[in-house]
Amino acid sequence: MTDTALPTAVIEPNKTSRFLPWLWAIYLACSWTWCIGMFLPVILMRYYGLGAWFVFAIPNVLGAAAMGWVLKSTRSSEKIVAKHHTACVAFSAVTLSFHAYWLFMLSVAGIIPPAWSITAIVAGTVFALIRPGDWRIDLVLAVLVLAVSLTVLGKGLSHPVIGDRRGMRDEQALVAILSLGPVCVFGFLLCPYLDVTFHRARQMTSAPGSRIAFGFGFGLFFLAMIVLTMLYEGDFADRPGTQDHFGSFGFAALVTWVACHMAVQAGFTWGAHLRSLPTFRKSHAALWGIAILLFGAGAFVIVQNQWTDSGHAMLMSEAVYRCYMAFYGLVFPAYVWLCMTPLRNRQPKLNARNLIILGATIAVAGVMFYLGFIAQKMPWLLPGVSIVIAARTLIQTESLDPSVSAVNS
Repeated sequence: MTDTALPTAVIEPNKTSRFLPWLWAIYLACSWTWCIGMFLPVILMRYYGLGAWFVFAIPNVLGAAAMGWVLKSTRSSEKIVAKHHTACVAFSAVTLSFHAYWLFMLSVAGIIPPAWSITAIVAGTVFALIRPGDWRIDLVLAVLVLAVSLTVLGKGLSHPVIGDRRGMRDEQALVAILSLGPVCVFGFLLCPYLDVTFHRARQMTSAPGSRIAFGFGFGLFFLAMIVLTMLYEGDFADRPGTQDHFGSFGFAALVTWVACHMAVQAGFTWGAHLRSLPTFRKSHAALWGIAILLFGAGAFVIVQNQWTDSGHAMLMSEAVYRCYMAFYGLVFPAYVWLCMTPLRNRQPKLNARNLIILGATIAVAGVMFYLGFIAQKMPWLLPGVSIVIAARTLIQTESLDPSVSAVNS
């Protein structure tokens, strides 16, 4: 097995075990509970109301779960990582950079204690170094992490309060939600195929087992995690010393209970990605360098603005967060669509011409995504997604060969 998502010294599980798929379901839910699922609904619901949560949640759950059906064999997953290892590494590098930025952002904002953020990254790194080929460690830690988050969820459900505040008029919120929908479908449908933790789970389960793992992992366990996000969304409007209570926790529990959930889940995701990466190549060093620069730029923005008024500082940090989201709403799904996905027995060639088309498409669509997400002119997202989809007509393809199929075999 060369350049697959699994280390060469991996311990193969007994794929016939009836309990194994359920444990991988827990692993998948925890590895996918990111700084996106734990925070993006907070931003969306603040501006666009409760409807935005459903626009985010439904494509997220269905798109991630679908991978268990689309990849019909272990070999199909191995082929993806072997052929597209650079893209998979880029996905993990940006994801870890995003988590580091997000933890720093919330620490500066006083939501997560800085010691907890540092501990999450250190613990995740240590987790990654302990026998990375031993899948049993992944599963045991995933169960413990899920137990922590379910405990926090239980506290939230003991006093459920769901905020439905809007920063726009209702008509504008509806337009925004309708514009956001195609971006969520496009991103969440395609991004999973670059996630090395998904490939680790797929390669460790049988075909029936993978459907259980992905189906219940996202349709049950991960869904519970984003329900938790909906419960504490309103608490981000609370402030110490006030009597306002817009969410299920209140500010005091937000910076303790919810902060613990966030730090634990982020630490697990950090370690899970490092454990699942393909064999390191010298060419990957540039990707990690770019990821470090992204974090440095984001952290610089926060530090430069923390001495200004709090509202301006929060807007600046949120703008950086939205820029990170461009990778998952545009860059990575565009790569999967234009360079990986087979259609009508034809698959894209992975050549210089197609990569140039990919870059040009991202550049043009990126302007429209900027107008939508940063300038808050949401209808611009629709032509942005349409351009990426239409660019497929310019891509050079070749006959689909089952022995080298990138997505499905």
